[in-house]
Amino acid sequence: MLHRRTFLKTAALGGGALSAAFQNYTSAAVPKNVPDIGGIQLAIATICMDGFGDENFEPSFRMAPKIGFKNIEFNCWYPRTLTLEGIRSIGSRCSWESKVGQ
Repeated sequence: MLHRRTFLKTAALGGGALSAAFQNYTSAAVPKNVPDIGGIQLAIATICMDGFGDENFEPSFRMAPKIGFKNIEFNCWYPRTLTLEGIRSIGSRCSWESKVGQ
């Protein structure tokens, strides 16, 4: 039979060990050789702008600069976007920083 005092003592010891393990994990998980950008950069996925349709990312390239996103996660679900030409097309259209505000 487990008494309340025994349970509390066991739970406290277990919680302390868990806390120490978590602190060791988080300190080891700090990225190395990553430039300090002075804040958090947000990203948006193309599904938020294109929906589920095969739009060739046209809505994303039109909307992202207008709403201020510089980091985009491209949801490449369709075969043509996974070809070498499809990836090149995305890459060539990614230099839109000069188009912001147009």
